[in-house]
Amino acid sequence: MLSKYWGWCKYRYWDHPKANFAEAKAQALEVLDACLTEVIQHFINRSWRFIDSYRKGLTGEVAAWVVRKQKGHRSVSEAAMKALEAQSKLK
Repeated sequence: MLSKYWGWCKYRYWDHPKANFAEAKAQALEVLDACLTEVIQHFINRSWRFIDSYRKGLTGEVAAWVVRKQKGHRSVSEAAMKALEAQSKLK
């Protein structure tokens, strides 16, 4: 989820005008350093859930669906996997 962290920083970077490259470089470093610990932790936890779902054989939209169902855990729960299996049997 590095892209999410980068997206957070990029969004804030574009909020400030920059007159030259030196200002742009300084602003980039300032924004990267300003990212809150809670934001970084959120992206790390979400990344762990994706990694766990991939290890369990899920891919693409299915992995994303399972990760969206998870709140506050680093791994995909058995309940989410059972819900996924039940949903796939209905199709």
